[in-house]
Amino acid sequence: MRRRETGMTALGVLIVIVFLGMFVYGGIRLVPSYIEYFNAAKAVGGLTAADLGGSVSEDSIRAALERRFDVSDVTSVRASDVVISATKTGWRVHMSYTVDVPFLWNVSLRAHFDKSVNLQQSGGL
Repeated sequence: MRRRETGMTALGVLIVIVFLGMFVYGGIRLVPSYIEYFNAAKAVGGLTAADLGGSVSEDSIRAALERRFDVSDVTSVRASDVVISATKTGWRVHMSYTVDVPFLWNVSLRAHFDKSVNLQQSGGL
């Protein structure tokens, strides 16, 4: 009885490796953008009354964000790009930005980041 060999050819293995390699390379290119987003989100989410210097205003929140962004080495978004609005119970801080990461030749990867935080007036602010 004859048995047929089964499996992938060398060309099939090469195509699979290239395909998976493109995804791994794309992930490697995007990791720094995600790390920066997590640092920016931590800066926005970690605002406290001590950061604001006693007076809570749009300018004091923006100045505190600028300091936190400098310490965390956040360069993709500036404190002036963050939307700060007053609410009935405190302040709403909304950060939204897009990062284009070069991938191959003239192809780029685009990541959009969005974070909103409500700062309560009575809860320490």
